Amino acid sequence: MRDKIIEFLKENLIESRFTHTMGVCGESMRLAEHYGVDINRAELAALMHDCLKNKTDQELISIAQELGVKLDEIQLSNGKLLHAPVGAAFAKEYFNIEDSEIIDAVVYHTTGKADMTLLEKIIYLADYIEPNRQEFDGLSTLRDLAYTDIDKAVLSALETSAEYVESKGSILHPDTIAALNWLKDKEKEKERGYYMTTQEALKVSIKALDDKKAKDIQAIKLADITSVADYFVICTATSSTHAKTLADEIEDTLEGDTDRIFHKEGYRDTAWILLDYGDIVFHIFYGESRDFYNLEHLWADGEKVDVSKFLA
Repeated sequence: MRDKIIEFLKENLIESRFTHTMGVCGESMRLAEHYGVDINRAELAALMHDCLKNKTDQELISIAQELGVKLDEIQLSNGKLLHAPVGAAFAKEYFNIEDSEIIDAVVYHTTGKADMTLLEKIIYLADYIEPNRQEFDGLSTLRDLAYTDIDKAVLSALETSAEYVESKGSILHPDTIAALNWLKDKEKEKERGYYMTTQEALKVSIKALDDKKAKDIQAIKLADITSVADYFVICTATSSTHAKTLADEIEDTLEGDTDRIFHKEGYRDTAWILLDYGDIVFHIFYGESRDFYNLEHLWADGEKVDVSKFLA
């Protein structure tokens, strides 16, 4: 497959873009070896990351329509964002790449996203620091940082990219904003001496709700369908006092993460208390409000999580 992909790239990329791609491959493989990631998967993601880069915007939109790729308004208004999601779909369709992590690494190599995997960080960063990249202030420092603290390196690259986009009067993609917030939160947690992953936070919070007698606890995985959150956790309280108790229990359980709360509301009107932690949004309902808003139906395309596995 590797030879077939390289042949395709030679035929479809201009010389400088092909040189860049091979530079990203080499850098990705070095980073993968350094961080214990499968080198072959890193190379494959790197080979595909810019596979359609030299297509025109209209060609990319046509390919997206052909492959059923949904493009948002920001992507459609900024051609530089088109090649990543369309290229990922192309890689899956025409080169039969079924590894979802490789595909996601291609999708998010331009914008980043919240809760990036190590492979996604590697491809994002390799694209930024590969040896052929034109020099800019801080590049040398960033290259060193990439091999000592990959999270700080990705955050630094994202911040630089965000500043550039904003200086051009363009709009930051929501995935970039989510990536920045996620990495900043992660750095704060490192400074506090620990880091609670999304899965860990999901587990302990559901257990805490159950311990406090929350009713009908449900969790919906949304990470694959929206950037709003990775998970919604929904439950019902038996009284307004109980609703406040459940909300307080979540905040106490995730005490080390309280700086991450982007938004909370409903403490006065306890029919619905919302706690937004970025990756997880908690919805605590009281009375008939849960049936009225019916979030489970609204987000039916999400994957329902078996919460019983967190209660054993």
